[in-house]
Amino acid sequence: MENSFYLYSEINTPSPWDDETISASDLKEATKDLRQGDELNLYVNSPGGSVFEAVAMTAQLKRLRQTGVTVNAYIDGLAASAASFLIMTADNVYVYNTSMLMIHKPMGMCFGNAAEMLDTAEMLEQVENATMMPLYNRFSKVDEPTLKDMIAAETWMDADQICETFDFEKIDADKVVNNISSKLFGMYKHVPDRFKKIDNLKNPPIADSDADGNDQAEPTEKVDLDRYKRILQTV
Repeated sequence: MENSFYLYSEINTPSPWDDETISASDLKEATKDLRQGDELNLYVNSPGGSVFEAVAMTAQLKRLRQTGVTVNAYIDGLAASAASFLIMTADNVYVYNTSMLMIHKPMGMCFGNAAEMLDTAEMLEQVENATMMPLYNRFSKVDEPTLKDMIAAETWMDADQICETFDFEKIDADKVVNNISSKLFGMYKHVPDRFKKIDNLKNPPIADSDADGNDQAEPTEKVDLDRYKRILQTV
């Protein structure tokens, strides 16, 4: 059996107020009937999202592969941030002439005391070193120090640059998909103009503060540390 899963949105935890994001529970539901010998085609056009939700999704994809399911990932448009390491869980990754990839250090937000914030920072370091780097290294053509420098610099790559950096198969065709719009782009440092233009039309820039000086920026995510500690133990 061949199954398709479209990651054409942000990655985030399920919410009754937002039915456009994709979560680990969505992936679990879509792949629950896959068995040994089946194939999963993962089509990606995503700005990223919750790093910890993406970690949960990588754990699910690893379990599928362990049961004998072949996972193929296609970068239909953009695979940025959390979506960039999620695709590395696949057996095979394909890019088109128009594909783009962005890698950077994991980000998150914590509300709490100093100990809780330090705990969150430690979790993010663990995600980078124990989850992201091993996944990137599965396909990397460059040495680890170079890759770490690229991650620290927030590196955006076109199709040729992707294939110079990672051992992906290039499909010599243009893939026509809608440019995605996301408030996440306001948190990235080097967003290409093609994404800035459409994002400015749909999402006005987030103000630093309102007239009373109150911070208006939306948090990247509120971390459920206990949940994600359990997830990290499985990947």
